[in-house]
Amino acid sequence: MTVRDRNDRVVFESGKLQPDGSIAGNDNDADPHRFEPHYSRITNTEQVQIYEDILGDQKGQVTTGLLAATGYLKDNRLLPRGFNKQTDDRDIAVVGDALNDPNFRDGADRVRYSVELGDAQGPLRIEASADRLPLGE
Repeated sequence: MTVRDRNDRVVFESGKLQPDGSIAGNDNDADPHRFEPHYSRITNTEQVQIYEDILGDQKGQVTTGLLAATGYLKDNRLLPRGFNKQTDDRDIAVVGDALNDPNFRDGADRVRYSVELGDAQGPLRIEASADRLPLGE
């Protein structure tokens, strides 16, 4: 999500794709032992809403090894319509902060952005995109 001022200057940006393919602000890109939490409200550029599953090992540490994984530490992948995160099977359950986010529900999620605009002059242009990454490739 990007906010630009009347001179097309970037005033705020969350989720900027870096030239190396990493995402600015993504804790997991910076440190493979951490992960970006689920957000219902974003207030700074270091917070990035990333819909993903994160596996954990027996010690509750992030792992990418399927044989080492014992469960999910986070799973906030977008839900299909009709999915009830409170009652559906534990094997496909929402895990982490998204479970208690009332705006994360079947077929939708709402994230509120509250950002400092500094001396930015309007009109402001807000750009939101979910297609920055080549999905399905």
